[in-house]
Amino acid sequence: MAQPHKGDRAAMTLRIPAELHEQLRNDAKDAKVALSQYVADLLALQAGRPDLAREIKAVAV
Repeated sequence: MAQPHKGDRAAMTLRIPAELHEQLRNDAKDAKVALSQYVADLLALQAGRPDLAREIKAVAV
């Protein structure tokens, strides 16, 4: 089954501590969301753009 189009996207490479990567991977798994989508949603929420968050709508602090 085809995936829905997510609109225009830009690729980004970043280096983060291994411990943070593991935490994000586990959080994404718990949320049943792909890691890249989870991180994109976190960035959108942090940037004040909740309209761009597709899978998660809020983050517990």
